[in-house]
Amino acid sequence: MVNIILTSEMRVGSRWIHYLLRDLLNMKVSGELDAREIPACRKLVNQRFKENRIVKFHHAKVDDILQMEGNYKIIGIVRNPRDRMVSWAFHQRFKPSGQGLKEIKNAISDKEAVKVCVSHPMARKHNKDQFALMIRDVSTRRYLGWGLQRYIWTSYEWLLNDLFGEITTIVKFLGLNIDPLRINRICNQHSFKSRSGRESGQESRANEWFRKGVNDDYIWWFDIDMLKETDFEHKEYWKIIKLEEKG
Repeated sequence: MVNIILTSEMRVGSRWIHYLLRDLLNMKVSGELDAREIPACRKLVNQRFKENRIVKFHHAKVDDILQMEGNYKIIGIVRNPRDRMVSWAFHQRFKPSGQGLKEIKNAISDKEAVKVCVSHPMARKHNKDQFALMIRDVSTRRYLGWGLQRYIWTSYEWLLNDLFGEITTIVKFLGLNIDPLRINRICNQHSFKSRSGRESGQESRANEWFRKGVNDDYIWWFDIDMLKETDFEHKEYWKIIKLEEKG
């Protein structure tokens, strides 16, 4: 069985793919590892591989992961920076008591929490770091199937719009031969509706910190100043996405 490492920033759907691949490949999941742990966790990563577990990093750069010895494949996941900020704001706001960033948890309203997040240096850094995942090697849209490739990336938007197509490409990248009917069945079990209990666009805005956004969810929360502040990141993200889609 192939050894798999997932890497992403927070709130981009990595847990979704983590559990989908677990069921598709009969593997085990494991808790997230922080990028700061890479130099010290090589033994832990190898132990998880031996246990047939998928390894999942937050905030890890591909080049840093590739410094680890071993046989493994890396899958990166990215998301529209504006939507990621909204989801991250709610993630922090509704964490259990004593957890989460105080400036977001103490915001006077949900919209104010999103506004704080938009200007927060951590949120901006994580969005910037997404671009490092997008310019390293190839995306699922450009993958041609060569066997030596060690890293591939996909986007939340592609996964949401064509889960079967994205997972089929990832399976090919992993060097596995899996019946398309099985892939389709597992994708249906992990579809947006199956995982969230609702159709896309029918999101509950209840105070739940596991709240997941939908595509273009930011339009409900961003004002003109917030749009201006994130304009470059937003345009750069979609420019890269569109170029990949043309490939």
